[in-house]
Amino acid sequence: SAASDVYKRQQEYLPKDRFCRCHNSFIVNLFHIRRVSSRTIYLTDGRDLSIGRRYMEQFQDQFVRYLNQN
Repeated sequence: SAASDVYKRQQEYLPKDRFCRCHNSFIVNLFHIRRVSSRTIYLTDGRDLSIGRRYMEQFQDQFVRYLNQN
């Protein structure tokens, strides 16, 4: 979709070690994640984001790498 292409282009400009696509409609800054449960990301500002099924494995891999480097 056109919206998905916009997010894909935006993500190319963001540091890969700090930002991750977690849903068709969300790119998340890993620094602002308070906690993660099965399919939900809880942010430091109190908002919750769903993790899309097609992004789950990629998000988990990238978040673990982020946690291990910090």
